[in-house]
Formats: sequence, C-alpha cells, structure tokens
Amino acid sequence: EDGAGLALWETLFEPADMFGRYAWFLVLDVFSTGPEPHARWCAFVEAKLRYLVLRLESVPHLRVQPLPFALARNPMYAAGCASTFVFGLSFETVEPYESTTLLAGAVHEWR
Repeated sequence: EDGAGLALWETLFEPADMFGRYAWFLVLDVFSTGPEPHARWCAFVEAKLRYLVLRLESVPHLRVQPLPFALARNPMYAAGCASTFVFGLSFETVEPYESTTLLAGAVHEWR
C-alpha cells in the first residue's frame, strides 16, 4: 500500500475533539439503584439511542454527533450505577432561541 493510502487511514482513526468542536450538547443521564439493574437499563437505553439520533437528524439545520461511548464516572451516583450519553450539536442558520423548539419536537417523538 502506498503512503498516501496509509495516511488517510491514520487520519480516519485520529481521536476527535468533540468537546472542542461543538458549542452545544444534549446530555442524557441514565442511572439506577445498582450495577446489575443498571446494566439492563443501560442496554435498553442504548438500543433506543439510534432512534433518537434519527429523530434529531430529521430536524432541519441541525447536525448531530453522538459520543461513541458512555461516560461512566458520575460522582453523584455509586460506581456502576450511572452512565452519561453525550451528543454534540451544531445549528446552521438558526437563531439560538429557536433551537429549543426544534429539539423539543424530535425528543418528544422519540419518547
């Protein structure tokens, strides 16, 4: 393989600075009473998150990028009892006050 092709693959797998790239975030906290129930609850929520992304992608002028893993350290909950899912959001040609209205419909449809 040539050097250019290898460089493209290396670029593809470079870590992305999602928190530096996006100014707006949708944060979904999932928590439960213990590690075992949390594993089941979290698996259920993870299965439904793709539908949330599909709903959000249908919102005009909105770009959505989910963080590809859950954040598991939340000091408010016992170890293994909480996960946080983060979605980077960018709005194109939309006034800031309109963004809440745009998201509300998509999130309500997802529920």
